[in-house]
Amino acid sequence: MSRVIVVYKKSTLEYYKGKSFIENLKKKNSALYAQFQQMHDDHYKSVELFLNKIEKTKVPCFIHERGRNKMPATKKNDLIVTIGGDGTFIYASHYVKDALMLGINSAPDYSIGYYCNYNIYQDSFDLNKILNDYFHNKQPVFKPIHRITYSINGKESNNYILNDILITDKNPATTSRYIIQIDENVYSQKSSGIWVSSASGSGAAYKSAGGKPFIQYNKEKLRQFAVIAREVYSHKKENFTKAIVHEKQRLEIISAMIDGMIYIDGGQKSTPMQIGDKLNIYFSDNPLNVILDKSKKLKSGV
Repeated sequence: MSRVIVVYKKSTLEYYKGKSFIENLKKKNSALYAQFQQMHDDHYKSVELFLNKIEKTKVPCFIHERGRNKMPATKKNDLIVTIGGDGTFIYASHYVKDALMLGINSAPDYSIGYYCNYNIYQDSFDLNKILNDYFHNKQPVFKPIHRITYSINGKESNNYILNDILITDKNPATTSRYIIQIDENVYSQKSSGIWVSSASGSGAAYKSAGGKPFIQYNKEKLRQFAVIAREVYSHKKENFTKAIVHEKQRLEIISAMIDGMIYIDGGQKSTPMQIGDKLNIYFSDNPLNVILDKSKKLKSGV
């Protein structure tokens, strides 16, 4: 039977409840504390409102609090609903192979919700219609978002990466050393690290590092992702800075760092990369299907 899996997280205040620095924040910066309190109130009001709505539908529902237990295994016919911001949405996406996802921004005045296309207070959020369309095999409005993945020394990763990968030294303040190869072009360089970004993630860290947001397909209808070096240290004019890589090209990064790291979707996941390791990055065969609000669209990259 199809079911709804609701994923939410504790608010910052709830997570650090009872910690002395939270109490001290009231004295040191009452305005900042008030902001955290408002975020807390907005978040749990959204969670409560959604759970009340879903309870009335009688649809089988599993509730998962992020960080309390391991995310439950998802099935193709599941509908994954996240309540929070992009961090919660991306967290859940790592466990979703081919189920459908829907993101609700629980505190839109404070939270980044690029993937969270819905606000529970909007008239356009009609839970009954969404569930009716989904469970009665009608076609909900959804968008397939292409994700990237990687292998290390030929061993495939089981990670589905929605936004980006950062390859850097274990200590990000230390110089990152590596060899980057795109097809036959090889560059050996030092920098602050390498970002590899999907199209949907190109408005985030990749853009902040100097890249320009791009769409999922190039003119030849080939899927594409991007790679950009941060703060390159070199006097060579021909040194690598950034490139758009399509699905028929080969991207390989060889670590020249004793303690390198691969950071996945910000701080969500990480894995070590030792000196001499070969990292190949390519498209996952499992795009993420996201239900969208008809009145909106994702701003960039999709």
